Amino acid sequence: MRARPKILLCSTYEEAWSYFEKYEDFVLGVISDIDFLREGVKDPEAGFKFTEEVRKRKEDIPILLQSGDAKASVKAYELGAAFLQKGSPTLLHDLTHFVMSHFGFGDFVFRMPDGTEVGRAANLKQLEEHLQTVPDECIQFHARHNHFSNWLKARTEFWLAHKLRRKRLKTSEYN
Repeated sequence: MRARPKILLCSTYEEAWSYFEKYEDFVLGVISDIDFLREGVKDPEAGFKFTEEVRKRKEDIPILLQSGDAKASVKAYELGAAFLQKGSPTLLHDLTHFVMSHFGFGDFVFRMPDGTEVGRAANLKQLEEHLQTVPDECIQFHARHNHFSNWLKARTEFWLAHKLRRKRLKTSEYN
């Protein structure tokens, strides 16, 4: 039970940052409102600021920002975050899809860099089997984006996830 993924609900920027720092190596992803308390006052940019700080430490953590203002999606996408509009009739479906596909709770879907699916693993044994057969380009794509590490963390395989996690490189080395 102790290793199972948990949801931490925070009310302020400071509380969220404190939890992020404490559990940074175990965070599967972030779901945040854009407008919430920061330094004791409501800050309409707090979610964007939080995203920027998280990105400085872990550039590949999935982040989903929410707002009732559809225009906020532009800045969310610029920061590399996904966006959901509050009040959308598909909100629950879209949230479920995001969590399943980005937090590692579903199958590991082997994809080529262009998005073409070339395999699917529901467990560690199948992951190991597919690693023998999928193209090297596919493995390199997932390794560069820490997809293996994120999927393993969702299964509480923290030691292996940490070993496979790509170290931060200079921006020029990402391509």
